[in-house]
Formats: sequence, structure tokens, C-alpha cells
Amino acid sequence: MPVCTFDWHLVKEDLSRYNVKSFPVREIHGIIYFWYGDDDKVNEDIPFFAPLEGKNAAYSEISDKWNAHYTRCIEDHLDVMHRPFVHHEKFGRGSRKLVNGPKVEFDGKTLRTSADNEIDIGQRPKTAQEITISDTNYLVFKFPNIWTYHISDRTWILTFFAPVDDENTVVYMRYYSKATPVQFINQIIAFFGKFRNRSVDRTDKRIVTSQKPKASSLDGGEILLDGDAPILAYRKARAAMEKQQKAG
Repeated sequence: MPVCTFDWHLVKEDLSRYNVKSFPVREIHGIIYFWYGDDDKVNEDIPFFAPLEGKNAAYSEISDKWNAHYTRCIEDHLDVMHRPFVHHEKFGRGSRKLVNGPKVEFDGKTLRTSADNEIDIGQRPKTAQEITISDTNYLVFKFPNIWTYHISDRTWILTFFAPVDDENTVVYMRYYSKATPVQFINQIIAFFGKFRNRSVDRTDKRIVTSQKPKASSLDGGEILLDGDAPILAYRKARAAMEKQQKAG
């Protein structure tokens, strides 16, 4: 999809003749972004992940509305610890899994982590300092609301968490595939892959929509474990950004 570009200042000047609220809008990779903050703080740094390249790459998209604050939805997707337990039918028997770490890397805008789980035979779980983030299977989150799960170099999932209001979020998910040299086959894989992933998400959805308070916060009083390191890193970074924004 072509990038939609224009001079926002000229558009704003033209719209000033009318009593209408307007927002800067951009389109990139088939996704529409709009800025609803202060006009003098328009951010041109549009968050996205480099798409799978090559003429045989394909993706399929699906959306789902969650009765939850967007922070809870994001944290659910950063929770690498719950996968072998809540989703044991797809990621292995939870009673036989040991969760190591997880290790988290954060550069100020992007958070990176991965699930380092192994069969539990009575060994001591490894600390975050003892493990490394996988180069092939990992999670990445870009502020404010975009997440990707790199299943492999040829398959990954991209998710946007679009807030509707304080109690509702629309989760937009794309399943990307470059598993074969044939685009048509990859399109079929992506088409069915998105439904499989949605079935996983909807297991989480039943839990996330019951969480209270609706929005998460750094000082909310919740008890987090070592395995919640990605969630804690997200909360700390979000709180720091909010503090910086209030300071002007």
C-alpha cells in the first residue's frame, strides 16, 4: 500500500475556514494512523515492523473487540509465562513446563523478550541474567500499541491494540506467512493461521475482560512475579512516558 503523505499545516489552514474538528492522518501498509494529541506535538515517527519481503509473502487480517482497557490487552500479549499453562493444549502440557527468566530488552521505544521454557524435570529455573533472547522466536512491542510475535523467519503475527474507550479495545491481528515459495499457498496458510491464533486469543480474552481495575498501572498494587518482567517493563516505561508528557 502506498504511504499517504501531505502537508498537514496547509490542510489545517484550509480547514480553519470551517467549524470542524480535524486530525492528521497517515496510511502505511494498509493501516490508517491518526493523531489526536496537540497539534504542535504531531509525531511523524509511525510505528511499524518491516514487513516480510518477497513476492511470495502473504498475510490475512482479522479483528476482535475486547471489553477491556488497551493496557490489559497489551499486557496479555507480553505475558510469556502463561502460554504453556493457559494454552497447554497448543504449547505443551503446563504441568511439565518450567519458565526461565524471561529476559527483557528495552531501548526507550521498543521492548523485546522471548519465552525460554523447558521440560520440568526438577531443575532450578534460570534467571533472566542466565538466558538470552531467541534470535528466531521472540516478541517485540513498540509504543504505543503495536506488537509482533516472530514465530520464525518465515511466519509471524502482527497485532494492533486500538482503544475505543476506557473499557473497550479492538484487537487487529495479521498473520504473515512466507513458509513456501508459492504465494497462493502462503495466503491459505495465513488465512487459516489467523483463525487459529484468534482461538488462542479468545482463551485469554475471557480472563482479561474479567480483570479489575479495567486499566493497569505501575502503582496499582498488583503482585507481579519474576515471570512478569515484560509486563513490569511495559508499566514502568508507560508511567515514565506519562510523567514526561505531563511535565511538558
